This record gives sequence, structure tokens and C-alpha cells, in this order.
Amino acid sequence: MNLSSLIKHTAYLLRIVNKSNKPADSIIHNYFREKRYIGSKERRFISELVFTTLRYLRLIQYLSHQVLFGEKSKQIIKEQEKVLSYYVIISLILSDLISPETDSFKFSLLYEKIQKNLNDFQNELSGVLSNIFTDLNGVNLRNIIKIELQNLYEIAVNIVTSVSKPSDRDFEILSYRYSIPAFILKSFYQNGIHKENLQLISETAESLMMPAKLKLRVNNLKSDRIEILKSLLNQGIEAELTIFSPDGIIINQRLNLYELNEFKSGLIEIQDEGSQLISFCLSPAENSTILDACAGAGGKSLHMAAITKNNAKILSLDINSQKLNELNKRAKRANAICIETMQQKSFEKMQNSKNKMLFEYVLIDAPCSGLGTIKRSPWLKYHITPKSIQNRQKRQLEILGYYSQFVKPGGILLYSTCSLMPEENEIVIEKFLNKYPEFSPDPVYPQLLKYGIKIPYINKNDFMMSILPSVLNCDGFFVARIRKN
Repeated sequence: MNLSSLIKHTAYLLRIVNKSNKPADSIIHNYFREKRYIGSKERRFISELVFTTLRYLRLIQYLSHQVLFGEKSKQIIKEQEKVLSYYVIISLILSDLISPETDSFKFSLLYEKIQKNLNDFQNELSGVLSNIFTDLNGVNLRNIIKIELQNLYEIAVNIVTSVSKPSDRDFEILSYRYSIPAFILKSFYQNGIHKENLQLISETAESLMMPAKLKLRVNNLKSDRIEILKSLLNQGIEAELTIFSPDGIIINQRLNLYELNEFKSGLIEIQDEGSQLISFCLSPAENSTILDACAGAGGKSLHMAAITKNNAKILSLDINSQKLNELNKRAKRANAICIETMQQKSFEKMQNSKNKMLFEYVLIDAPCSGLGTIKRSPWLKYHITPKSIQNRQKRQLEILGYYSQFVKPGGILLYSTCSLMPEENEIVIEKFLNKYPEFSPDPVYPQLLKYGIKIPYINKNDFMMSILPSVLNCDGFFVARIRKN
């Protein structure tokens, strides 16, 4: 399949993704199922190019405007197909200009072509470009974009290092540089761990542009991390131990983990390192009772079962019965016999003032914007709005208020999200503590220290922790540990 056809398929998929609320990976999977004539290498190329274009979309739109609507060209594009094709072409050029030594832009077909002969690639890309935009025939788009990119980077660096009180225009420029909505950066600046720290904001924003590493958690109920690592290495799989989680392994290559015997036999689970840290922050004791109030498919329930060596009673709730069915399958495979699942409505019907179930630990992994996961789901950042964040916050407070009543006196309530938005994290906890004075902060640091985990920016008395992808090289999370007096 030639480059022109690859670009057309990518542009068409982008148009579907932009109009849909479904995850991009699901859309791509269904598209390829219908287009069986597309080969495996081409599928990989197209899917990676879709994700990279989404990852850098705001930056691409900025560069597109500078080239097509700035002084260098008076051409105005009206056809959506042409606009998206042009975005894809800029994405291809960025694959050569931005950090080609990283995994971020190593397309299965394109990267080799660029490295073998840049001139041949430029000529082929120019040919595709001239077929779409006749007015740009002969224009060295790569050089123009390189200059515009460098100019934008220099302006952004100046803002981060020299501006004491950034303006709305400054945030807009940074939003182009880091391809993320400006209101998110402004929210970081006004509240939370990023407050008034443009350097930390820029580091976090840049880390969120990069693809996520594939990480797994070793199931200590059935195996040992070192033994699993040796097994993977013996199979020729590029793997290494995670730095912060004592249960994690990083996979440094493309791999279908579901096909490994280690996965089929329940020795490993796919779980991001940041997600693993949440269970360590809860630090449940053996012979305790645990409520996982928003369990989903049960990644954290399974981890808590391993931490407590199956010597706990874990009740995992979720509104979605399909997710609970998946959890039951995973628990059986992992030999996590201490987990019981129940639908949230059934749990609610059981409760009354005379017969209320109480737990020593309650984990609330609350529904959120998912901003911390945009390394692997980049389309999410364009669906987040100030209004959607407000609605989430209201729901998060409702969930916290309801499930807090099931914490035993002296018990622990752990609130977590896969978001870095202060409105979903620090502000939620502040409002909760103001409304429920029977709860008070309980430091996270000593809990992590039990497992030899040292997060460099956490102080001994901190009871809230943002899991920063810029420091931990993982997805972004937030956790707050509070105790019922």
C-alpha cells in the first residue's frame, strides 16, 4: 500500500474518532475488521499514525495554521478530508523532527524509510502533498515546519523560565506546545501540586504527550518478580524491573501479553505502575475487611488480595455486571480466593441503619476525567471541558459521602483517581473533610515505606499524593488517605 493510501485511511479514521465518543482503539479495531485487505504492517502503521496525530493534534493544528493561513500561504481549506490529510502529513513530518531516538514515532514502515533516505521520503511526501494542495507544490514543508516548531519551542521556554504571572495568551501558547487544552494548564497553575510552578507543569505536560510504557504486575500469590523477569528474558523479551513498585515489570517492546503462558496461568496482570502504587498507599493488613467500592474489572482488588496474601475479606463492587464477571474470571486465574463480587445496587439494598456493613479499609477509585491516562488514550484530552469536570466533581463528592459511612471507626478511606485535575482531586478532598469532620488526614509516606517505596517529592506528613508521569514514567494518578476518628 502506497503512502497516499495510508494517509487517506488515517485521515478517514481520524474523522470517525472526532465524531464519536467511543475509544479510538475500539474504532480502529472495528475499522480493520471491516477492511481485511489491509495487511498487518499497514494496520500497525495506520493505527500508530492515528494515535500520534491525536497525541499532537493541537500542536499540529497550530503548525497547520502557521503554514496554510499565515504569511506563507493564503490558501484556505474547506474540505474536512483535506484538512485531516494535511494534519496527518504534518504528523508524519513531526515523526522525523521530534525525538526520533525514542519509541514515540517509530512507525513500522515509516521510520525505516525516513532513516534510510530522507530525500526519498521527502520527495514521496511532497508528491502526496501536491496532489492534495496544488498551491503548495514545490514547497519544502519539512523546513517550514522545522522553523515554526523551533520558534514555538523557544517562546514556550521563555514563558516557563521568565514569566512570573502567565497571561491567558501564555497558557494558549503552552497549550500549542504541549498539545493540551489551555484551561487544563491554567487549572494546574492555580491549584494542586503544580500550583504556580510552570516548570513542573511543563514537565508534566510534556510527559503526557509521550506514549505509555507497557507494564505488568507480578501476582505474588503464585509467583515471584525475579523469576518472572528471568522467564521473560529467557524468551527473548526485553524487560526490566519497575523502579518504584516492588511488584512491577516494564516491557520494552511490542508484545501481546495475553498469549504468554505467564498471563494465561495467572502469574502476571497488565497494570500500570502508578495504579499499583494506589494499593500500596492503602496498605491493607492481613485478616482485615476491605471494600473496593468502584472495582471495575478488579485490577486493584487483585493486587490487594496479593498484598494480604489472600488473608483478607475483599468485597468488590461495581455498577457494571460485565466488569464484575471479568473480575471473577481474573480472580479465579490469579487464585485470589478472598474476593467476593457484588453489584452496587444489591449492596445498597442490603444496607440500613440497623444492619450496616462496616470495613476496616474502603477504597474509592472514583470515576473521573481520565486525564492521567492520556498517554495511552490521547483523545480524552479533547473531550474534557470545565463543565464536565464540574459534573465529575459533584458525582465524586456524592460517592465519597455515601461510601464513607461504611468505614469502621479508626478505619481507612482511600480516595483515588486516574486524573491530575485539582478539581477532581485536592479540591474534592478539601470539600469532603470540611463536610465530614469525623475524618482526618493519615500520612501516605509511612505506608509506602513498609514496601521500600520512596517517592522523591513526598513529605512524611503528606496524606495526598499526585503520581506524576514526569517523575515516575507512568500514568498520572491521585490518592488521598484519610482515617475515621
